[in-house]
Amino acid sequence: MSSPRVNKQAGFPNQVEHRFTAGVQGSQNAPEINALLPELAKSIQNKQGFVYLLDGSSASPMANFVNRLQNMEALDIGNGCRIVGAFRTPEAIASVYSPQWTLQVYDSALEVSFEIPVTEVPLNNINNPANVTAQLLHVKNCMDSHLRALPEAFKDSPACPAIICPQNPRLAQLITAQEECLGRQYRGELHCKEGIEWIYAAEETLKTISPENPHFVGEESVDFESFFTRNGLHAFAKHQVPFSIALAGENANDPVYIRAFKRHIPNAEPHTRTTPASKKPAPALNWLAPRNQGLAFKEPQLQMQCASQAINCLLQRHEVRPENVASFMVQQKLQMLGRLEITTDTQVGLMHPTILQAISQGQSATISRADFLGTTPDEICIATELPPTQSWRQLINIGAVERNQNWVQHADELSAIDQMTITPEDWLSVQRGTEMRDLLALVNTTLTNSRQPHQPHSMSHLNTRTQSQAIARQEDRARKFIEHGKDFPIIIRTGQQSGHYFTIVPDQHGNWLGLNALGTSITGVQPCEIFCRAGQLAQTLQRMNATDILVPTPQLQSRN
Repeated sequence: MSSPRVNKQAGFPNQVEHRFTAGVQGSQNAPEINALLPELAKSIQNKQGFVYLLDGSSASPMANFVNRLQNMEALDIGNGCRIVGAFRTPEAIASVYSPQWTLQVYDSALEVSFEIPVTEVPLNNINNPANVTAQLLHVKNCMDSHLRALPEAFKDSPACPAIICPQNPRLAQLITAQEECLGRQYRGELHCKEGIEWIYAAEETLKTISPENPHFVGEESVDFESFFTRNGLHAFAKHQVPFSIALAGENANDPVYIRAFKRHIPNAEPHTRTTPASKKPAPALNWLAPRNQGLAFKEPQLQMQCASQAINCLLQRHEVRPENVASFMVQQKLQMLGRLEITTDTQVGLMHPTILQAISQGQSATISRADFLGTTPDEICIATELPPTQSWRQLINIGAVERNQNWVQHADELSAIDQMTITPEDWLSVQRGTEMRDLLALVNTTLTNSRQPHQPHSMSHLNTRTQSQAIARQEDRARKFIEHGKDFPIIIRTGQQSGHYFTIVPDQHGNWLGLNALGTSITGVQPCEIFCRAGQLAQTLQRMNATDILVPTPQLQSRN
């Protein structure tokens, strides 16, 4: 019998590509990565990585592979791509669902190195049919984390991560059918409202995925129906994702949106909802008139600078700069250390006293590698949630990109760097993000110093999950603000922890322009995508899983 193989089947609509373990015969042991690499190479070249399902009693195939890589300068996998390194996810930041490994892959055509996730999913009694429901649910959570870890530029690639399970090929096929149907449901191609509809849709995909076994066997249909019910997938039959990926913002980091936008189909723009005739629109003020033409100020995407970009979009001018945000964040982190009664004298990495003093003054800091790493280079800093070794490596990568260097051709030179000058922008780029409470404080400090009478005098925080009634009132509040000659910008946070921030602003007719940085390479007034039409704000925020918003405080009086 032939050994299990990774296969790509034709016939998936909308350019989607799936790779998975084909056939019906499983192997007793989990094969080594080297044996599968010729077939996994395409998924790595596509920057999608792979998900390896294996029996919980098996040793980690990736551990052996990574050990071998350490003795090699690089491993050519074809199409100009080489694996130049690999590392295990630090235990301090890993979870039961997250990718355990990262491959560092250099693409000579793009002249860029990428970090590609690899997820091993050990499953107890992998061939036991009684475990399939639990396996479907667990692997879906692992896939969520894997998709989030994909390189940003390849999240919406029609190529999907390979799903391999040499010990039980049928499970890889079921997971592939599950992923294909999730993408269709999220994108609006499916409208399954009942479990039986989900079963029919999944079995239809099995005809393509598993022609040798195209129908559900035993309790597999029950397992799929349980998966549908437990994940609340009926709710996605009611709403489609935005008609443009640009409107997803960094919701593009939400696995719902990643799966949906791998499906490259045109999605019809929502119908315009007209303003009721009984409501007279406000006069087209100078600051408001361009929005009626779909024009507003926004800035290009910069690493870890969505906080300053969101504020500048709120102000509709480039005022807050990286050094302003970096200085503010230093003060916030110092206050946190103070509350914990931790002195700064012993801090290393990004929190080294030399660096903090310079960044707090908007200046650059020069520091040696030894001082930066200190005596505990792999210990995670409580203030930055990063170990100094990782921070140092990221800082080197920033400089390497600017000098057109890479770890394949310049590894010795980059490894030998023993001193570095860190700018406020560099320091900010390596941070893990800005907390909502810090952003709110920075926004209100900035507005206090602003002199634009049409702008809000301050912003307030609303949680979308616990304050849904207040969220529903925001469009009516925005209309009243516009009638009084006041702007009503909203800053949205998506994702967990610090997440991603972007701003939306209303036009004269109640439609909302999305000012997310995605898709622009210039700073200034420019055409912007419609975030949502009038009357659709609350449901759009809910559909995109926005966690928090900042809105103008409920006062209309002008400032002095």
